[in-house]
Amino acid sequence: MKRTALASALTRHAHPMALMLGLLLGQIVALMAQRNAAGWAGFGISTVLVAAASASFVMAVLGLRQERQPLPAPVLSRQARGLAIVIGLGLVLSLNLPG
Repeated sequence: MKRTALASALTRHAHPMALMLGLLLGQIVALMAQRNAAGWAGFGISTVLVAAASASFVMAVLGLRQERQPLPAPVLSRQARGLAIVIGLGLVLSLNLPG
């Protein structure tokens, strides 16, 4: 199966892309908070959005890496944790940006 350019870029540059995803999600959550999007319902929606987007990204990266070269479970767990931490850092940075 031929790998696409996007799949190659995603596996090679996963951490910078994870940071950008976190920044983007942070901006979306901040906009929802500024618009006071339905109070608790808005909070629930933004939480589900962040969790789903983060999980999808991490699973896609790990799936593409497994496709290229099978890795043991502890290595996958460390990589997943690292990506989740970078997404979280981007989210926190984005929410702390002035503006």
